[in-house]
Amino acid sequence: MRRMSAVLFIVFALSSEALAQLSIDEARLDEKGFLIVRGTAAKRGQLVTLDRKFTTRSGAGGIYRFRVRHMPFVCRIEVRAGGVQEVSKVDNCVMDDMRRAAEPVPAR
Repeated sequence: MRRMSAVLFIVFALSSEALAQLSIDEARLDEKGFLIVRGTAAKRGQLVTLDRKFTTRSGAGGIYRFRVRHMPFVCRIEVRAGGVQEVSKVDNCVMDDMRRAAEPVPAR
């Protein structure tokens, strides 16, 4: 019985650790048009990929940062690290407003 409890504890600990492996703490477009993304990966030196285009390595405490010229599709980004994926809305994104402005105005 103790062995089974120990095994279940280890499985639970590993699965809860996997859930905490990747976070996106900030995702926004700044006033100069750069996409700023900041978050935490599971460990230092982990390869982190943004929208399958940009890569960086996490630093101390697993913290990663991106500052890139990139307009995300539908104001959402995808970050991957260590087999885990997170998706986030991008703050200050006006993609929908730009699309609406580009649409022709219906004739009356």
